Amino acid sequence: MSSTLMSCLVLVVYFLEIRPPVASTAEEETICPFQHIYQFGDSISDTGNIILKGGLASRAPSSRFPYGMTSFGKPTGRCSNGLLMIDFISRALNLPILDPYLKRNGVFNQGVDFSVAGSTALNTSFFQARNIPVPQSNTPLSAQMEWFKDHLKSSCGGGSTSTCAARLRRSLIMMGEIGVRVVVPGNFPVGCIPIYLTNFATPDPNAYDRMGCLRELNEFAQYHNAYLQRALDSLRK
Repeated sequence: MSSTLMSCLVLVVYFLEIRPPVASTAEEETICPFQHIYQFGDSISDTGNIILKGGLASRAPSSRFPYGMTSFGKPTGRCSNGLLMIDFISRALNLPILDPYLKRNGVFNQGVDFSVAGSTALNTSFFQARNIPVPQSNTPLSAQMEWFKDHLKSSCGGGSTSTCAARLRRSLIMMGEIGVRVVVPGNFPVGCIPIYLTNFATPDPNAYDRMGCLRELNEFAQYHNAYLQRALDSLRK
């Protein structure tokens, strides 16, 4: 990982975990050279594409309260009552919160969110061949990448290679493998999420840690992240 990217990630952690919400200084604003963020993913990072796809997806739970009530005063399509991780990262880097790609008249000059809740990394055909159900709204990574290509064609000089290359050099790409400034987030402590705490509730006090989270599920997330790190290390070789 480059020293520049490491500095930016340290800044993000600093803002999220330590820094109180005060105005940034000019020095902080110049630490990171990123002028754009491109986000790919699922419900963890979808800022609204799910309810803009039309059909059944437009009636997703995130289209109704209590989603969005804390930070926006209305549902935005985010699977949260407040902000998502990508929202905090954008703010920490002094960039605007990302508009979803499907938003009509969206402002995309400093980044785009291509994520769609319920989406998978593998194509839908992979799951269909194995009789594994996937949401009708599934927009796999390959489809999100096509959106990304279309966006670049329209946003960087008609698709000029040199113009697009310059843009990507100033971009932070979340959950992708394009360029060198790439962040592949690991899983988070799923044992602390309300739906899992409800579905897997147990009278055994030893099943919970001191924070009231399910130990087994958090250990599973750590197991996943360890193998993800190994896979990423292998890709770098």
